[in-house]
Amino acid sequence: MFEAIVEHFLTQSPLTVMARVVLERVCDAAWVDAAFHEHRCRQYERELLFSDVVDRMSLVVLGMLP
Repeated sequence: MFEAIVEHFLTQSPLTVMARVVLERVCDAAWVDAAFHEHRCRQYERELLFSDVVDRMSLVVLGMLP
């Protein structure tokens, strides 16, 4: 999945690719899930982890998915 994003933006905007790589390293799934568990109030997880939501939304924000 990440490779598709890199290939799409590599030719048009190398800075965007570098920013995405930094975000991938800083916001890995374990860190995102730990932050969710630490700061949640009434929210809960069943089958879908918060890191999965963040991953899918990043594809939407980048225009890779509608």
